[in-house]
Amino acid sequence: MTAREKFTVYNKKPALRYLYKTWYGEIKENLAAGKTLEIGSGFGLAKKYFDCATSEYEKNEFVDRQEDALAMSFSDGSLDNIIGIDVLHHLNDLKKFFTEANRVLAKGGRLIFIEPYCSPFAILIRTLFHHERLDMKKIEKLSGNPDESNLAAPTILFTRFTPAEQAEYLKNFKIKKIELRDCLIYPLSGGYKKFSLLLEKSLGAENLSGSSADCG
Repeated sequence: MTAREKFTVYNKKPALRYLYKTWYGEIKENLAAGKTLEIGSGFGLAKKYFDCATSEYEKNEFVDRQEDALAMSFSDGSLDNIIGIDVLHHLNDLKKFFTEANRVLAKGGRLIFIEPYCSPFAILIRTLFHHERLDMKKIEKLSGNPDESNLAAPTILFTRFTPAEQAEYLKNFKIKKIELRDCLIYPLSGGYKKFSLLLEKSLGAENLSGSSADCG
């Protein structure tokens, strides 16, 4: 889907607006003070919640800049946070990304990502109903196309690898927190598909009011 198509679906689906409001709220709580870059920004929703530069591998009408997460245009130590939602599993070379992130982040800088977790239930649902590839046996993608992915990559890296294997990828980064959540809400929401199995009232009206975006 294009960024414009996702933007249209987002504004029509209260469940998606609830999820992104929650996710960006949690990211905001964990940001270090300073300059923040979001990679894989889609339709630039992060700027609704906090000050940051938004980016995509291919520039679109919603984002501030074009950035390749494996070769960023920022100078050494010039960023304080790199964030993303549903982006790590699309990267062609995770080792190269963490090396590059280590270069552009200042001392004490943070990486904050929200990614799919491949529990047995999630594997079943995503295998049956989701178009993205999922391979729990290896962390790599099948192709270098940025639109392709391996949904299992974050799960393998952060929950299946040994500390030594993680260190190979994470370089100087240390894992501060891993939190598993929203295991049912996102699949039941239908994501960016037209259907949703969630009732608006189940999410709470106070969480939905005023949360639609006005981008572009």
